[in-house]
Amino acid sequence: MHKKRLAAFLIFTVIILGCSDNSSEERIRGVLGIPKSQELTESLVSERVNALVPIETPEWLVAEKLKRAGIGEDPLSSYSFIPTKNIAVVRVEFDSNTSGVVKSTWIITLQFDSVKKLQAVSAKRYLTGI
Repeated sequence: MHKKRLAAFLIFTVIILGCSDNSSEERIRGVLGIPKSQELTESLVSERVNALVPIETPEWLVAEKLKRAGIGEDPLSSYSFIPTKNIAVVRVEFDSNTSGVVKSTWIITLQFDSVKKLQAVSAKRYLTGI
C-alpha cells in the first residue's frame, strides 16, 4: 500500500511540475506577438519570423529587426551570423531557474544568399528534461 501511495505522489508531482509554463515559449511569444491562446508550432514561429523579416531582407537589417523585437535583450536569447555558411542562428533558451520537468529551446535558422539577403527561415523546438 505504501508503494502505491509513493508512486501516486511521484506521478502527481511530475504532472504538476511538467505542466508549468516554459520560459522560452513565453519569450518567443513575446518577441513574435503570438498570444497564449494560439498553439505554438514550428511552422507558426517560422511564419512570424518571415513576417518580421521578409525574404530578401539584408542580413544587417535582419539582425537589427530581431534585436528591436527583443532577441539578445537577455542572456537567454541570441542572434549569431555565421558568414562562412551564410546562415544565422537565433536561440531562445529556457530558464533553468523555472520549474518544470520538460523544457524547450527554440532554434531558428535563417539562410542567406551570397550577397547576404535572407532566403529561408526554419524554426525548430527542442525538448529537454531532467
